[in-house]
Amino acid sequence: MDNIFLEGEVSYDEKYLLKTNTSLMKQALLPFIISAVICLLAIVFISASSVNKLFIIIPVCIIIFLVILVIIYFYSIKTAVKDSLTTKPNSKLIYRFSYDNFSGELISDTSKFSFEKKYDEIKRMLTDKDNIYIFFYDVVIALEKKNVSPHQEAILKTLIKSNKISVTKDGIYYSLIILFVLSLLTPFIGIILISLMVASSPIPEFPYLTLKYIYIFFFLLIIPALSIILGIILRKRYRCKKNLIGGIIMFIITFIFASMSFSPEAAIKTDFKYVDEVSEIVHLDFPKEGYCDYLVIDGNENFQMMVRFSDPSEVMKVINASSFTKQLEPVIYMNLPVYYQLTIKDYDYYLVYDADNRLYNESIDGESYVLCYKETTNLLYCFSLNR
Repeated sequence: MDNIFLEGEVSYDEKYLLKTNTSLMKQALLPFIISAVICLLAIVFISASSVNKLFIIIPVCIIIFLVILVIIYFYSIKTAVKDSLTTKPNSKLIYRFSYDNFSGELISDTSKFSFEKKYDEIKRMLTDKDNIYIFFYDVVIALEKKNVSPHQEAILKTLIKSNKISVTKDGIYYSLIILFVLSLLTPFIGIILISLMVASSPIPEFPYLTLKYIYIFFFLLIIPALSIILGIILRKRYRCKKNLIGGIIMFIITFIFASMSFSPEAAIKTDFKYVDEVSEIVHLDFPKEGYCDYLVIDGNENFQMMVRFSDPSEVMKVINASSFTKQLEPVIYMNLPVYYQLTIKDYDYYLVYDADNRLYNESIDGESYVLCYKETTNLLYCFSLNR
């Protein structure tokens, strides 16, 4: 090559290899950071919603998994550097850049690797504070900026850019960008849609109601799946690696959320017959019209139920004519599970029925039913214990 404009030599000692590999790793951390942020937001969402708090384990495990991957990757860098220094001692890179192509040799005490490449064979070029990284096939060339003048660096970047396959910024190009962004936003879109569905439901106060609508994430899987498919199909025509990687990550995260719809807590029923069954058990004649959410919460068939009746005045007639009180006996209240204590503390009327002894407001030792009514919102909350 008689038109060389840049040539030099780099010694690949331990310090230099660790520094360059760590720098490349830092530039590759973005997908991990995005995934971790999404998981943190999921933890906040689960903590603030009525979703079973055990589901926090899922995003926490994902974060732990991501941290382990990063640690393993950093450890593998150190291991690879040590192996390289052992198997290829005293390595150095000799490079030459001309206006037509670039070539060089990677020489050590035990091996020699020569290359001569056209600029259009370069996959990409990255820079940091100290180095310029040139990627082709499975090889990465790291050039120290201190050995490259600003003028030579500008020429090098121009040659690489001019010989790269141009990106056609057409409708497909912008559609891929939009699809990539939508893939990243898929969990947030799902959370927003579920929040709207919960808010518009007849009884948005019902615990675990979020899980009733979490199946929406199955439909949202279409977005990252489409990003993956197009990333594979169009990878030779467009720069859509981010669609493929982002799509895979978001597909996994979205599927984890969607899988929560298979949990027992998602099996909420709305048949008003459950209100009639409770009415018969506690010997009260509640109105026959309204809306209810009913959920069996354990293997003993204990349940939680909330009812919003069509006519609040009819409900008050039942309450005033029965054994409802405005305050539970302290002994009974303190014997309730903490979750129930916190849930019912702001209700207006209470009734406890011991089905084993057919007693009202005296104990919860046997099969018991607790009914609470909030007059301001016309909401009856009922749950069973020790069934």
